[in-house]
Amino acid sequence: MRPKKTKGWNGYLDWAAELTGAHMALGKAAKGASPKVSDAPLWEPIFVRSKGRAISTEAFFDAAAATKGIRFDPFERDYNLWARAPGQPVEAFLYRRYRRKKKTPFEKSFKVLAAGALVTAAGQPVAAATPLARAEAPDHGPAPIAAAVIDDGIGFLNGRFRAAPQQTRFVAFWVQALARRQGASQMQIGQVLEQEQIQEMLCQTRIESEEESYSHLAGQIYGPGTRHSLRHVNSHGTPIMDLTAGADLSDPEQADMRDVPLLGVQLPPQSFDDTSGTRLQTHFLQALRWLLYTTFAHDKLAERLVINASLGIVAGPKNGRSFLEQQIARELDRLPGAVDLLMPFGSAYEDNLIARRCLEPDQAAAFDLRLAFDDRTPSFVELRLEDDGQDLETLEVTLTAPDGGRYTAQVPAGKHVSFKRQDKSLMARLYHIGARKIWDGRAEPAYLTLAFAPTVGFSPKDLTAPAGRWDVSVKNTGGAAVALSIQVQRDDAVYRRQIGARQARLDHPNAHDWNPHWRDFSALGTAGPITHHGSQSAYASVPHDQFHSAGGALVRPGEVEAGDDIRPASYAAAGGDWTAAPAPSASALSETHTSEFGLRAAGLFSASTTRLSGSSTASASLSRDRITALAKGTPPHSYVDRLGGATVLDTPARRDRP
Repeated sequence: MRPKKTKGWNGYLDWAAELTGAHMALGKAAKGASPKVSDAPLWEPIFVRSKGRAISTEAFFDAAAATKGIRFDPFERDYNLWARAPGQPVEAFLYRRYRRKKKTPFEKSFKVLAAGALVTAAGQPVAAATPLARAEAPDHGPAPIAAAVIDDGIGFLNGRFRAAPQQTRFVAFWVQALARRQGASQMQIGQVLEQEQIQEMLCQTRIESEEESYSHLAGQIYGPGTRHSLRHVNSHGTPIMDLTAGADLSDPEQADMRDVPLLGVQLPPQSFDDTSGTRLQTHFLQALRWLLYTTFAHDKLAERLVINASLGIVAGPKNGRSFLEQQIARELDRLPGAVDLLMPFGSAYEDNLIARRCLEPDQAAAFDLRLAFDDRTPSFVELRLEDDGQDLETLEVTLTAPDGGRYTAQVPAGKHVSFKRQDKSLMARLYHIGARKIWDGRAEPAYLTLAFAPTVGFSPKDLTAPAGRWDVSVKNTGGAAVALSIQVQRDDAVYRRQIGARQARLDHPNAHDWNPHWRDFSALGTAGPITHHGSQSAYASVPHDQFHSAGGALVRPGEVEAGDDIRPASYAAAGGDWTAAPAPSASALSETHTSEFGLRAAGLFSASTTRLSGSSTASASLSRDRITALAKGTPPHSYVDRLGGATVLDTPARRDRP
């Protein structure tokens, strides 16, 4: 197997392009491939930094507009005009025509810091996007605090988000979508609803249902056949928004919360369908920047903004040096002391996704990887060295497939090797992604990625990998000992009704000890590579004091004294000594029983309820506590080991409070 140069930005994106036929569009796939570049033009979302710091913002975007094959959302110009500090480079999202042969002079003027999953743009121009909402300060001046949520399936018409029966609390709401053509040089990224438009939709619910209103909106924004959550009671974003800042109109004790203005960003459905995060980074950063701009640019909406983003993935460097973590910190630096961002610490404690091994020279370590049957999504495993200064090229990886096929490879930086079935069909790849410098010399560390095809396809021509037990052996061929971490990327479905997503996992004889909590053989033994430690989200180590991570806590109903009835939820992730976040910032209530999961909160439609579990729930509860603390002073906390600095014991938003 001869290593080949990786053409994609990383293994995730290159493998996604391979599976979805982007390579067919370039005429490099099987015979009979029908798509052509002219039929379905592909665009690559890229986050760039200008090489010149003296260039004006206007000149940069004028050059972008004049370059064929480059498009951008007009918001990027507005944001840089407001947020860019003197002497700093332009930082912007652009859309670049995929795989052009030659770079234009403009492309040579910037450095690409990150890329997103490929998108297509509508062939015909669409109507101009609604102008960005520019929040107007109330007559009495900015509010003390505003709340915002970045999520999927946020029911912004729900009665829990109103200041009065027919008065919305939302100042603006951005329904994001994959890019559509807006003009010769522009892309429309969904639609921004201003408060007046939301108010009109709210009034319209007198003659049509909320579901009908959401369906009409989705029909205007999403392409045919797009899954969206604005039609199911058990969405993710609505209970998260409710736990964060929802309020009962009939409860006088929640009057203060009803005065808190709201902002929301509905991520593209595809960002939640792909839980490996390949579509999440670019849209999440667009959402974060828009929230900052809408709150603080021009007429200030509030003195302080609390943002909850209950999102995360499992595999990553976990040292604060990934692109997304560094860029989040950079955005928070623009408004010191005015913004709090809260995200989950993770819920993968019991999922058998993390293993560690120290390898002496010429020593090998073996572990089992279980690919689930009927998995219609790709699976990924990251191999990382805990010392970034050591060389990944010394690692020799051997795969033994369930059918007995054996494959061995060592990969130089920037290249990959392909593993094929006996019939020569592609089933897996091993990528070596080299270190990349992001900001101020802080490089995103190098890593190896094992990418597997789905175990079942939608058609007989789809690439697939054998399901079952894969033996994976990693040998250290170098002259120095190395500490190796093996991390299986998240691959399950956020929505349980979604068919086709199954979670790959690690297996080992030590992973089947007796578990007294669940009364089964799912506990980890004392020996073996699989570990609970390091199971936190890859986004939980943002290097900034305005970032907070939330762990999930089981808090029994009734009085809690001295923390005796508080313990981590069974899924609450544990940090590791090799990560930058050994524990969450704090924890919050996410479970009250072991027999019934989650907290009851608002469903998508008014007067409906649903249950939501996981550290996402804790993140929302901690966000609400943060809002209350900022408004009224710090409430009492109980301090508990492994749960971080403090535990929020209750939230007024849940329905089944004692």
